[in-house]
Amino acid sequence: MTTVTRTLYATPSSLPALGAVCDAMAFVRADLWRRFGALRNVGKSAADIRKEVTAAGWYAGLAVDGTIRAETTKDAVNDILTYKAAACAKVRQAVAKRTSDATERKRLYTLLKSDQWLEDSYLHRMMRKHFRHGVSASGNRQKEFGRDSAHLVVDVGYFTTDWVYANGFTMDDKRSGGIPGGASQVYQRIAALLARDQDEQIDDLERIDKALRERSPFFFYGSDIDLDPYLEKSQPLIAGVVKEMQNNVGQLTNVRSIIISGGGAALYASAIRKAFPRVTLEVIDAPCLANAKGFLVVGEAGLARERATAKA
Repeated sequence: MTTVTRTLYATPSSLPALGAVCDAMAFVRADLWRRFGALRNVGKSAADIRKEVTAAGWYAGLAVDGTIRAETTKDAVNDILTYKAAACAKVRQAVAKRTSDATERKRLYTLLKSDQWLEDSYLHRMMRKHFRHGVSASGNRQKEFGRDSAHLVVDVGYFTTDWVYANGFTMDDKRSGGIPGGASQVYQRIAALLARDQDEQIDDLERIDKALRERSPFFFYGSDIDLDPYLEKSQPLIAGVVKEMQNNVGQLTNVRSIIISGGGAALYASAIRKAFPRVTLEVIDAPCLANAKGFLVVGEAGLARERATAKA
């Protein structure tokens, strides 16, 4: 297997255009959370909310390419509904502790699943506890990414984990690198542990991936299996990869933040935080799509600059 690492550089001349795009999209994210971060999303699908946003035209006047605007809206709406789904999962646990009556549990679970929990006073009360009005952490962070600011960007892919140490917009090749060992090795380890306990070969890594991302049980022959204990037993694999990275980058006394992207970001975040406890750590929104979105933003900014030059 051949591993290819691609690095996309933004030229200094493109930074003002990129900064404008970032500011505009930070506003969109914050505004969507303000509008739909609580009861206004109840009973609505992601498609319903996006249609409402498009029909209202709240962001149509922003000087940003329509694709970036649409993808940011989709991303933020998915984050909001994921936040609600996580609250529903906590309420399901509360229901299970509250009553052992199968009929009552089924009634409450059905109301939760159909997003009709406002109809039951107990569910409403519990959702108010766990589903507080969400807010966006997006903001103008351009000052943190100046020419003299150092950051470590870690991309946890499916097969590899790669990192870039950058001081401003200059990459430090000696403190950047990559090694085999991404999300797939964790899924394979969990599959092996499950196979041992279930006495049957398990090769469905995609379902393991889905269960971990959605924080849901792994369904196997009529049983819902909690994967958290298996993930805990896989931590030595993750710690080994993080240790290799730590040995390469050394101390991060001058680093403003560690930014984690990639499909395995959530799996590795706690180990990276443990390795660098005094450095600010940020798992970016929708880390699976981070690279693609970055290419899009840089590409669109370049096109906008070229069009502006052509008109001048």
